[in-house]
Amino acid sequence: MASSIFSASSAIGVQVRHGASRFWVALKLLSEHGKLRRAALIPTLLTLVGCLVFAYFDMDDDASDPSWRRFLAAFAALTALPPTFLMPLWVKLALESRHVLTAAPGDSDILNSSYFRMLKTEWMKVARQAFIVSIGVFPILLLSKLLSLPDLIYQLAAGLWAFYWMVLDAIDLPLEVAPGKLGIASPSWFEQGFAAVKLGWFARAIARFATPWRHAIHFTERHPAATTGFAIAAGLCLLNPIIGVFFRSLALVAATCLIVDDEQALAIERSLAANELPAG
Repeated sequence: MASSIFSASSAIGVQVRHGASRFWVALKLLSEHGKLRRAALIPTLLTLVGCLVFAYFDMDDDASDPSWRRFLAAFAALTALPPTFLMPLWVKLALESRHVLTAAPGDSDILNSSYFRMLKTEWMKVARQAFIVSIGVFPILLLSKLLSLPDLIYQLAAGLWAFYWMVLDAIDLPLEVAPGKLGIASPSWFEQGFAAVKLGWFARAIARFATPWRHAIHFTERHPAATTGFAIAAGLCLLNPIIGVFFRSLALVAATCLIVDDEQALAIERSLAANELPAG
């Protein structure tokens, strides 16, 4: 099935539905496997507690901005960022996701790093992502001003750009724990795009900050339809306040499902290619 989904002959609509359905598969896995469910609940509940504390200490008398709204804003902000303080717990969830999918065991070397080194790496990724999202909005703003486009167009494009990075974050960690070394990834589509329009200096600046996500970006480039379906389902989950609370856990398991599908498809392709080699 994996090979038919990811093959060039597979219909785009089928691939989109497959990517979106990974969230349903993830929800089913979480409901059926207690160890996976516990691995998801612990970091989710700790994040909730942190947001509740933030909302409590940020209370004021402004009735137009109740504490529950500040709580949701804090939770949404944390969901959009790369994992930081709870990184080891999210890694364990990604590894357990591979286990319940009966995929090849994930690479747990990331857990062998010291916690503070891991924390430093993740906070650097937060800073990098903030820069990329901010600087990426600049060409959108410039173009909207030059073409006198309505503000709504700019806001929509900027929102999609930020959401794109949220989806990349969901895919990034499952790729990191996938078995085997990732190696050096090719430049991303937007790096190549800026270079093509003679903005090489801008492309180099973006490349410097986008390096940690190159493999996730490359995955979306290889499977644009499936990842589009994945992104649509992710957006619908965020629209639901209850499901949105568990978004990171659900998205991480769903992304692992998609990546394992890709691994199985590649394994089948390699097997078929080996069988077609002439004997001797």
